[in-house]
Amino acid sequence: MVNRHLRLSCQYVNYIHRLKQFFKRVESGYENGQPLHIADPDRSGFAIISDAEFWAMSAHDVQELFHYKNVMVTGCKHPNLKFDESGLWTLAPLDSQVCHCEWSRQ
Repeated sequence: MVNRHLRLSCQYVNYIHRLKQFFKRVESGYENGQPLHIADPDRSGFAIISDAEFWAMSAHDVQELFHYKNVMVTGCKHPNLKFDESGLWTLAPLDSQVCHCEWSRQ
């Protein structure tokens, strides 16, 4: 589990407590020591698909999948984009609040 291997240090002590509580809640959904998207993908709230699978889907199928799952597309081809400060700036300024709202059931 995450908590056993995590050494936390923060400017504010209550942040450490919050992080530990967060990990505890996440891990409470594990089955046999694994997250549900690995242990039982059909019951998970996440669908993990490859870039090729995603682009092979019709728009209707993509929307249907989004209706039931949060989708993670792996292996996306994007030249010269790294998961660092510069790469994140391409999504939004690092000091801005970004909200993700799911409206398909409203």
